[in-house]
Amino acid sequence: CTFTTKAHRIQTRYDDLRLQNMRRERDKMLDPTFPGMFVDTVLRGLLENPAFVDPRHAMTFWSRPPSHIKDIVKQVQEKLSEFCPKIWVAPLSALHLSVVEVVHSISAEELSTYVSKIRPILDELIPMPGHFPTRLTKPILLFSVAGLALSFLPEDTEEYTYHHLRRDLFDMISSTGVKLSPRYVALTAHITLARFISNDDFENDGCVDHDRVQAWLSVIDNINAWLKSFWEGEKSHLAEWSVDNVECRVGTNWYGGGHSLNPDE
Repeated sequence: CTFTTKAHRIQTRYDDLRLQNMRRERDKMLDPTFPGMFVDTVLRGLLENPAFVDPRHAMTFWSRPPSHIKDIVKQVQEKLSEFCPKIWVAPLSALHLSVVEVVHSISAEELSTYVSKIRPILDELIPMPGHFPTRLTKPILLFSVAGLALSFLPEDTEEYTYHHLRRDLFDMISSTGVKLSPRYVALTAHITLARFISNDDFENDGCVDHDRVQAWLSVIDNINAWLKSFWEGEKSHLAEWSVDNVECRVGTNWYGGGHSLNPDE
């Protein structure tokens, strides 16, 4: 079928990009001059000081993962924390897939302008995934010097894929006159699982322990082999996610915060 061929091309493109990203990040970490992981100082400030304020406001259309995906996330986070006990893992209640990020890192005052333009069409935007549910599959643990995420691919047996859902949401939002300014312009479908708030787990006497970094990559490889066993075996259904919900999240939502904007607010 023509649509199957197109869907397969979409899936292949998503997969190529995530594999390219991992090769790039692996090369960074294995470089003898690697200075250490990127520490999220804002997140660390929030965790260490109750009075700390994150000034970055955003608007994102989120989808929350179902319980069976949360179960996978929990097991992956436990494996990561066993090796890297000082890593920050995202609470299961905060897990989300950024289907379309409208804007990020702006002030509360600037955000109000976006809210006023988007609110009139929320009753059209929010039901869309329910009318046209799409599936994500084949999760792997995507890693970088900043953190880790569970990365999915659009199902390649659907005529209307997750990529089409993103496109249509993007077009509807753009029709309001809003200029979208997302952080991620590449094709991606991921939920953030963990971020670095310290390099203590990768240092020895204040210097990067390169053997430790290499061991970290081995942990990730083992996790990915474990994940692959789901979507290549009898438990393949446990690796699939039907994206059938979305919410408009606004505020300081970088780490799962903010609040959901409703059409009747």
